[in-house]
Amino acid sequence: MKGGETMKRAVKAMSLLSLGVALLLGVVSHAPAAEPITVNVLAAWPKSAPVVEFFVKDFVEGLQKKANEKYPGQLKLVMKGGPEVVATNEQINAVQKGMVDLIYTSFSYYVSKMPELDVENVSPLKPWEEKAVGLYDYWEKLHNEKTSTHFLGRNGTGLTFQIGLTKPIKSINELKGMSIRVNPTTVTVIRALGGNPVQMAPAEVYQGLERNIVQGHVTPAFMLRTLGLDKVTKHLLFPGFFDTNNVIIANLDKWKKLPKHLQDLFSDHTDLHTRNMFAFNQEEEKKELAIYKAAGMGFIELPKAEADRFLKIANDAVVKVAMDKAPNEVKKMLEYFSKKP
Repeated sequence: MKGGETMKRAVKAMSLLSLGVALLLGVVSHAPAAEPITVNVLAAWPKSAPVVEFFVKDFVEGLQKKANEKYPGQLKLVMKGGPEVVATNEQINAVQKGMVDLIYTSFSYYVSKMPELDVENVSPLKPWEEKAVGLYDYWEKLHNEKTSTHFLGRNGTGLTFQIGLTKPIKSINELKGMSIRVNPTTVTVIRALGGNPVQMAPAEVYQGLERNIVQGHVTPAFMLRTLGLDKVTKHLLFPGFFDTNNVIIANLDKWKKLPKHLQDLFSDHTDLHTRNMFAFNQEEEKKELAIYKAAGMGFIELPKAEADRFLKIANDAVVKVAMDKAPNEVKKMLEYFSKKP
C-alpha cells in the first residue's frame, strides 16, 4: 500500500511538471485567446477612386497581411468606407473624437484646425525627405496638440492640381472674372489670379460646368474620370501646381494603446506605402493624361515665362494666407523645406 501511494504521488508530480513545462512553452493554454486590436479606417474619397483602391490594397490589406504573418491574431484592420459613412470634411472630427481610429485624408480638409498645413502645397520635398529632415516630428507635435491625432505619413505626393476649363485661354490674364470651382486650399489661388472662386460639392461640379454656372474647376487631373468631369472638361491648363497633400493620421489615444511592436509595424509599413503610392500616382497620371488627349481634350501649355508667373502667383498666394493665420508654424515649416535631406 505504501509503495502504491508513493507511486501515485510520483505520477501526479510528473503530470504537474509536464503541464507546467507545456504552459511555459505555450503548448497548452486554457486561458481564452486575447481579442485582436481592431483599427477602423475611413477614406476621404469614394472607394471607386483609384487612389482609394490603391490605399486599400497597398496600405490596409498590405499591413493586415504583415500583421497576420508576424503577429497572428493581434491586429484587425477594418475598412469602413468613405464619405458615405462620414462626410469628408467631418472625418477629422470623427478621428479626433475616437469615433474612427484612422483616416486617409488631405491636409486641405482640416486646415480650419491647422491653417499652417496649407503651406505644405509648396514643399519641394518628397515624403521620405520630409521625414529625414525632421518635418514629420514637427507635424507630430502639431497634430498631437491641435487635433489629438498621430501623424503617420504623407502619401499623396506625385500628383498636382490642374485647372480644367470649358474654353481655351492663351494667358492666365484670361482667367480674370471667370467662375471656377475650388477646394478650400485653392480658393486663394483663383482669387489671386483674378477669378471668381466657387465652392460646391464634387457631385455638383458636372452640372455646374454643363450649365455654365462655373467655367472651370481645380482638380488633380488624375481624378477627372473618377468624378465624371472628363466629359465636360474641354481643356486642361499646364503646368499643374502644388503637390497633393494626402495623409494618414490616427486617433492619438488609440495610437498610444497599441503595443510598441504594432506601432513599429504601422510606421514601417507607412514608409513603404508612401514610396509605393508615389510611383503609382505618377504612372497612373501619365495613363490618364494619355486617355484625355486621345479623346480630344485640349492641352493648354503656357510658355515658360507665363508658366513661371502662374506658379509664383499660386505659391505666393497660399503662403501669404497661411502666414496670416499661423505665422510661427509657417515660418518653421518653410525652414524645414529649405533643408537638404
